[in-house]
Amino acid sequence: NAEELKQFSIDEEKLIENTVKDLKAAGVTCIVSGGKVGDMMLHFANKHGMMVVRLMSKWDVRRLCKSIQATALPSVTTPSPEEIGFCSVVELEEIGDTTVVVS
Repeated sequence: NAEELKQFSIDEEKLIENTVKDLKAAGVTCIVSGGKVGDMMLHFANKHGMMVVRLMSKWDVRRLCKSIQATALPSVTTPSPEEIGFCSVVELEEIGDTTVVVS
């Protein structure tokens, strides 16, 4: 039914926006993902001033977590203060012809 599909989309949108709001309220300013990030998640993260970085290697995710004292979470949930890592700067820079994320 078309109405059910429409309602499903609205519910999904609200769920994703509420998740991003909860992350922002917890103090998260940059989300690092080891997997795909949907367009709607990117939209709401951008809307709330959050950076999203996708790392292709699980080893890179582990190294980053260790260096910023964060805990890798298996799904997008609101982390506890102990699970949130910290670094003073995250920026996008060009080194030669390659764009890299520097923290």
